[in-house]
Amino acid sequence: MIESKRVLVERVGMALTLFIGCVVLWGSVNSHYPIREWLLLRYGLYWLLTLVFTASIFSCGFAILRLVWNRPWTLLERCALSFPLGLLGYFFLAFFAGCLGLFGPVFFFGAPLLLAGAGLSTSRDFFRRAARHLAPLVRSGAFRPRWGSAGLHAAGLFALALFYFSILSPMNVGYDARWYHLPLAEQYSDAGRIFRFGEGWVMGSYPQLSSLVYAWAFQVPGFQLFDRIELCAHLEFALLVCRLFALPCLVRALVPARFRRGENAFPSWALIFLYPGILLYDSALGIGADHIAALFAAPILIVFFPFARDLSWRGAVLCAAFVSGVLLTKYTGL
Repeated sequence: MIESKRVLVERVGMALTLFIGCVVLWGSVNSHYPIREWLLLRYGLYWLLTLVFTASIFSCGFAILRLVWNRPWTLLERCALSFPLGLLGYFFLAFFAGCLGLFGPVFFFGAPLLLAGAGLSTSRDFFRRAARHLAPLVRSGAFRPRWGSAGLHAAGLFALALFYFSILSPMNVGYDARWYHLPLAEQYSDAGRIFRFGEGWVMGSYPQLSSLVYAWAFQVPGFQLFDRIELCAHLEFALLVCRLFALPCLVRALVPARFRRGENAFPSWALIFLYPGILLYDSALGIGADHIAALFAAPILIVFFPFARDLSWRGAVLCAAFVSGVLLTKYTGL
């Protein structure tokens, strides 16, 4: 009894000591560099908003995929196809809301809620099935990586980290983003609507899916220009990460015989970094349209192969949706 009381007193004393130390450290640090101005808190908020936006896109995409062509896709294929479909759903929502003059804080909060609500039941069913399917595989050790695949994952994550570090400064914004991607988003958000450019600005007639994605970031209430640009950069980075889901599915579609023997195609997501062009100025992350247009490239082929076998109207609609996603983002992406 005495021993337990002594342990309790020691734990309470340690907790009080840690609390007092934190208060002293807080006061000392805050006097030199106010904690409310720490960039870490700002970047944490960018990540939170990016995750909310990404989750709502996935939710909407799951519902659209089930509605259009609910064939027996694998879990990874469902993720790879759902995200670009959900992004198309966001585009049409943003386009009609902009035409009706509904841009503003209400749209900023309302758009993710509408998109997430549209696919809530479908997303719940997907995660339940995924848990039932993956749980026995995890217990059996099927996901234990081999040395080769583990090295490939590590190299891919390192390259992905290099990409992320490049967007930490708003000075990384590319020329096209400064020229028209961000100006379009800023002007639409400032006016509260999508409007006609009376002076005949040619860039105002370009495909604008990427600008409407960035317009969501420009409608955050209380953000400074630094915050809006960085949120746009984090949205583009999230789109790049979600695009990687499609690469193993594309590999399986291109070489099906190899993977019928049970081989794992998942490590192939890192192969994108074998193409050095992705690190060059005009192809790197710079809040442009290139990586958003590329999001639709692999899904076109993933859907085309089963569509070519049965020529169903559902497959045709899905292929057309992904091709239209490219055209709505970037003419030269076609």
